[in-house]
Amino acid sequence: MNDRRCPNCGAVLKAGTNECEYCGTDWTPSPPMTEKIERTSGKAIASFGFSFVGFLLLSEKNNLVPPVLGLVGMILGIISLKINSKAKSKIAGEGLSLVGTILGIVTLLLSFVMIIMNYRGYRLW
Repeated sequence: MNDRRCPNCGAVLKAGTNECEYCGTDWTPSPPMTEKIERTSGKAIASFGFSFVGFLLLSEKNNLVPPVLGLVGMILGIISLKINSKAKSKIAGEGLSLVGTILGIVTLLLSFVMIIMNYRGYRLW
């Protein structure tokens, strides 16, 4: 018994046919949709990681690691944003690289402010 019905008029369709003989509607089944998985840019992830770790290490006393990590995070974020803007197929991670760039700039600036304050004799801790 054939349970397939025309999606347009409801007539029972003959086995092996892809067109309704009453209304002419083509009901060829569409191929299954394949899910396209976007890759996140490795530079965007690294940008955020370096900047975030540098920001977390700001509270360490006499530590020169945060400005270096902030600088590396900022540079990787800018490179990732440039590559993503020129790429024909967009790579995921544009927001991550933007946050990494901004956090790198903030880390770099705060590091220099803290170094200057510490050099002038202000007690930060």
